[in-house]
Amino acid sequence: MKRLSRVLLGSLAGAACFAAASLGITSAVTYKPFGVPDHLREKYDRKVEHLVQQEQAARAPGAKPVARVSASTHDFGLLDPHSTASHSFTVYNDGDSPLELDVYDSTCKCTVGKLRQKFVDPGDNTQVTLTWNTGYKDDDYKQSVTLMTNDPRKKMLSLSVLGTVKAELVLPAKLPMSRCNLGEYSKADFLIYSQLWPDFSVENITSDLNAFTWSVEPFSVDDANLGDAQARAAWKVTVKSQRISYGSFDEELQVTIDPRNGDDTVIRTIPASGKVRPPIGFVSPLLHNQEGLVLGTMPKGTERSFHVNVQARSLSNHTVEVLDWEPKELKVSIAPEQRQGSYRLTITIPKDCPRVVFHSDDQHGYVQVGDPNSDQYSNWFPLRGVVCDL
Repeated sequence: MKRLSRVLLGSLAGAACFAAASLGITSAVTYKPFGVPDHLREKYDRKVEHLVQQEQAARAPGAKPVARVSASTHDFGLLDPHSTASHSFTVYNDGDSPLELDVYDSTCKCTVGKLRQKFVDPGDNTQVTLTWNTGYKDDDYKQSVTLMTNDPRKKMLSLSVLGTVKAELVLPAKLPMSRCNLGEYSKADFLIYSQLWPDFSVENITSDLNAFTWSVEPFSVDDANLGDAQARAAWKVTVKSQRISYGSFDEELQVTIDPRNGDDTVIRTIPASGKVRPPIGFVSPLLHNQEGLVLGTMPKGTERSFHVNVQARSLSNHTVEVLDWEPKELKVSIAPEQRQGSYRLTITIPKDCPRVVFHSDDQHGYVQVGDPNSDQYSNWFPLRGVVCDL
């Protein structure tokens, strides 16, 4: 047998073996599609079959239409309430057989799609006009119309219009107030404007915030801060509250507005929040946000000292002392430094300190510093460590 014949026969035999092995594996093993739950398997299989048929139809010989839309979404921007807006989309046929179109569905009865012509010749185009009735409610909207086509690769086309209905009043959804120290004022400025009313007034603002005050001043509708808001009237509002306790706070502002058009006053609520710094701060390379001051494991019989810088943020009529500490086997003292409001806190493990453990979550120490004459003017940090025989 010639060498060429042997090579050809060997190749055919190898291919036959590979085909047989592949067939055996295919018949013996079946895999579920990854990420598809059993109750959706039938729907998934139908979708896959549809895609396969669609691809086969697209690859089949013969003339086919090809649908194309240069832009499938149009933004109307700001619209008046209960107004009607229309936009025409252009659908092209880039194929070599007629394109058939039909309006199949819309996301809302307020949106209507109208075809200029149902059939589009190769190389030609047509218009699809979407008409949208905005309604009365101020909000951001997006509505769509679905077209059915005979393009084998694009059976459906989605065309969308979106926009924002003008509002009688625009206020902040929430109001962050400035961070401040204890006893100081937390403040915030914000704008109230109308895209419909030519004039209105802020009659009152109330809140349960401590020592709450407010003021308003006219604000130009041409100011850059309003951008393209198309405001017809605007006010700048300033609110402030004196903080008498530290930590986070959350309250509401109730704003009463007169539209000055004969209608009833309007009341809107704005959530306000802020944070008051602790009156006393601590600084040390050993100090951690969650763990506190970590001293580690220390041997008995050796005196050791650790220092923490203490910053008093509000200086008026307050003294700063060590109020309390644990464990009592340690010694804690504080002394002022040259810089006003700055103190040096010293934690000492005395030489005669007995064995003491204060490093666990349910058995840790602490140091509290503050004014003994003020319940609010204080702060503390956890203290963790072990004194034992090594």
